[in-house]
Amino acid sequence: MSFSSAGASVGACALDPTEGVAAFEAEDAELKRAMVKASGLVAIAVTSEKLMTAAPYVVAPASAVDYLIVESGLSADRLASLEAACDNVMVAP
Repeated sequence: MSFSSAGASVGACALDPTEGVAAFEAEDAELKRAMVKASGLVAIAVTSEKLMTAAPYVVAPASAVDYLIVESGLSADRLASLEAACDNVMVAP
């Protein structure tokens, strides 16, 4: 079975500019990989606690994220590293 989508909002257990998007469970990562593969655009909203962290199952490289929404209050260094890795980084008010 295959499917396609114009876009997907994918949850992230962990997101790091170098390590990418990751999950803690294999089945969760498998589903999220399928969503990323089938989608034209990928959007992820992530809390600060999940940024710059890693989890054992890789979902996608950070460069696969078309829209990343983060909380306000990130340091300039963290924000710059995310902007270098992801296409569009938006800071929620």
